[in-house]
Amino acid sequence: FPTEHLQLWLRADSVELIDGKVSRWYDLSPNNYVIQQTTTSSRPSVNESAINDNPAMQFNGSSTYLTGGDILDLGNSSWTWFVVGKANINQWSRPYLSKTCYGNLSNSRYSLGPSYFVFMPGPSATEYNASYSNPANIWNTLTWENNRNNLKNTFYVNNTFKSEVSFPNNNM
Repeated sequence: FPTEHLQLWLRADSVELIDGKVSRWYDLSPNNYVIQQTTTSSRPSVNESAINDNPAMQFNGSSTYLTGGDILDLGNSSWTWFVVGKANINQWSRPYLSKTCYGNLSNSRYSLGPSYFVFMPGPSATEYNASYSNPANIWNTLTWENNRNNLKNTFYVNNTFKSEVSFPNNNM
């Protein structure tokens, strides 16, 4: 598997468990980032056979999470996020993956949830978002492409196009 341009790769079998809860999630990309949770009560668990006998992280949708600090420099480059996730109807508004940027893109925000994505390229910038219909309680592969060349955010569920949102060049 080529990893030359890979920025972050998290698998549910590359974790450190303490008392059955995930304290660290190890990045398998060349960057070797560590995503962690130091607060015991906020640690997620691992379901060892969630997807075709493969492990999956299990978050409760309200108080369990992991953080890696400001590890991904999204900058002005195009990028793609892939997430395999399942949300129950009670946690439909919670993001699977979220990032707030600092520095040149101060307070930019990116969030990917089971039925939406949000891209806000600055503290006073317009929020670009889209929602789509997606059934609860089933596993889905979510793909979010942020293309800085054609100024579009494109979203797919299980490789099926769901939404596209354009954003102006001056908000990058």
